[in-house]
Amino acid sequence: PYLHLHCWRWGRWGYRHICIWQTTQKKPHFTRQPTEAATELVARLQTLLQKDPLFLDPDLTLSRLARRLQVPVKDLSNAINQICGENVSRYVNRHRIAHACELLKQGQNITSALFDSGFQTKSNFNREFLRLKGCSPKIWLARGQHD
Repeated sequence: PYLHLHCWRWGRWGYRHICIWQTTQKKPHFTRQPTEAATELVARLQTLLQKDPLFLDPDLTLSRLARRLQVPVKDLSNAINQICGENVSRYVNRHRIAHACELLKQGQNITSALFDSGFQTKSNFNREFLRLKGCSPKIWLARGQHD
């Protein structure tokens, strides 16, 4: 159940031969069922973010979110991972991109929309926009994909 790979690598004294052994068997992937507590915690987070859009703050941290919900940081992080299947940063950026899309629909330019949505850099905004919408903000606007 092992795969033997041969590689050549450039090093200090020229090319060196390297042998790599990799298993061909996949490790079993165990997924936890979301707990009722995790589901309730994410619902509380959603309610909080609807009432008070903390995601618009570029300096938002996981600890600050956990403090507002009065829960341990690890519990909030695990709940988001279990329920949403993404890390906290991506979860927050999903809300930011949704907000940016609303601003773009209202005619705001891309640069002001990205800063007003809580992003600190254009590169991070463009990367997250592409990940979530499948295209750049400019193309999204041109196509009229106001979903």
